[in-house]
Amino acid sequence: MRIAICDDEKRICAILAEKVGKICPDAEIITYASGKELFNADELPDILLLDIRMPEVSGMDVAKILRDRDWRKILIFITGEED
Repeated sequence: MRIAICDDEKRICAILAEKVGKICPDAEIITYASGKELFNADELPDILLLDIRMPEVSGMDVAKILRDRDWRKILIFITGEED
């Protein structure tokens, strides 16, 4: 299983990757610093943890593009914003 974390904050990616690794020790965990980086991946993940607010391409836009490309896997939005 491939699990990806897409967040523009490297610290958040590292924290989440560690936590996900403890829960799913057999999973391949990949981190991306932007939606553009994710789009350039050779293979899309089975589960994606996606930050809502990112520069250039927002997480909401990334999700829409993935759905338009017929990607139908598990998508979990993450954010540090209170609203």
